[in-house]
Amino acid sequence: GAISNIVDMNSPSTTVTVASYGTHTFWWKEINWECKDSASVDITFWEEPAPAYAGEDNDLTPYDFSYTLEADEPTVATSTLWSVVQSSGTPTEPYFTDPTIANATVKDLSYGDNILLWTIENGACVTSDQVKLYVPMVFIPEGFSPNGVEPNEQFVIQGIENTTNELVITNLTGAVVYRKVNYQNDWEGLNLDGQSLPEGTYYYYLTIKTPVSERFSGYVIIKR
Repeated sequence: GAISNIVDMNSPSTTVTVASYGTHTFWWKEINWECKDSASVDITFWEEPAPAYAGEDNDLTPYDFSYTLEADEPTVATSTLWSVVQSSGTPTEPYFTDPTIANATVKDLSYGDNILLWTIENGACVTSDQVKLYVPMVFIPEGFSPNGVEPNEQFVIQGIENTTNELVITNLTGAVVYRKVNYQNDWEGLNLDGQSLPEGTYYYYLTIKTPVSERFSGYVIIKR
C-alpha cells in the first residue's frame, strides 16, 4: 500500500503514516561497507468502526421473555457479537437466536435487569455498548375496595394479561368463594353466586400455566 510519510527512515524505531487501510510491508536494510542485510515486517492498519450503539433501554412487562434488539449496524467490522453481561438467571438464562446480527432476538429473559453487550470488532479495533432490558415480576395487591368508587374497584394483578391462568379465592375456613380460569382482573369481591362478600381477609391462589408455570398464594383484604 501507499506510504504517506516515514518520520525518520534511518531510525530502526520510527513513526509511519499510510494512505490506506490494509496490510503494508516495511523493509529495514543495514549496510556496512560490503556487508548488507535486510528484513521485512507486515503491519495491518485497521479502520476504526463507528461507536457501537446497542439500542435504548426498555422496561418490559411480566412474562415478556423475548425481545428483538435494535442495535446499529456496524460501518465496518470483521466480527460482531451479542453477549449477556448480567441477568438473574430466574427463571432461565437469556440466549440469542443469532448473536452475530444487530437485530438479534433474545429469548428467555430473566426477571429483573438483563444487561446485554453489543461488540463490534474490526481487526484490532473494538467498540461496544450495553442495553438494559427490565422484566418485572407479577405484582399482587394486598387489598382492594369494591365500593362503587374508582380506583381499586377490582382485584388487579399486574402482569397476567398475556398468560393462561387460574385464580381461586377462599375464605378463612378454606371454602372456595370465587374461581376463574383465565382471570382478567375483573373480580369485584363477589362470590360464586354473584353476591357481595363481606369485608375481611381472604386467601388467593394464582396459578400461571403459560408462558411459564408458577404458583402464587397469599392474602387479600376486601375493604368496602
